[in-house]
Amino acid sequence: MKKLIYSIATVLVAFNLGAQTLPTDSLNTTEPVINTDSLSVPQEDSLPNYGGAFKKGDIDVSVDYIAEFGQNNATHGIQAQGEYALLPFLGIAVYIGNTSNTKTIENSENTTLPTEYDVHTNIFSTGAKALFHFGYLIHSLPQNMDLYGGVGLGIITSSVNYDNPSGIVYNNPFEDYSETDFNAGINIGYKYYVTELIGFNAELFANYNGYTTGQIGVNFKF
Repeated sequence: MKKLIYSIATVLVAFNLGAQTLPTDSLNTTEPVINTDSLSVPQEDSLPNYGGAFKKGDIDVSVDYIAEFGQNNATHGIQAQGEYALLPFLGIAVYIGNTSNTKTIENSENTTLPTEYDVHTNIFSTGAKALFHFGYLIHSLPQNMDLYGGVGLGIITSSVNYDNPSGIVYNNPFEDYSETDFNAGINIGYKYYVTELIGFNAELFANYNGYTTGQIGVNFKF
């Protein structure tokens, strides 16, 4: 009997000692739980590192009042222009416009001609522009302003017609004519946006053939 009791006691002591020396890591069989809500994920800065209202991917459309100054009488009219922001600093624009003017010339020297006659001038222009936007370099330019400049290529067609409003039949010494010329030049412009989508512009386009186009208009951004 004593041997049986001694054997049971020996087993219990051995089991107790083994339990005390068992590594605590072996008792934890589950991985620690990470609370992802407490982690902060860095967000990419959505604001560009340059100034001005010009952003890559913008589409800007304007309706403009234009005036053509050049070889003939100054003409006035309307123009439509659209620009796509190809790069953060480069936009490609296309335009189409038409201007006209009628000027009355009085004749007081040649009695064989009417006392006055009208000169009608009409100018049609279309082309494209490559525009560099300076907000890419001027970081302090406000986000509602755009300052730009560039070069333009296109065509310009001008026509001049002479009329005799008095109805007197005579041998007209002036000949009507129409000509089309290649149009190239440099321009500079400024836009001011009163909202994120609506603004105003002023631009000057000087052409190599002697024509200069001034414009002011309303811009719509998409």
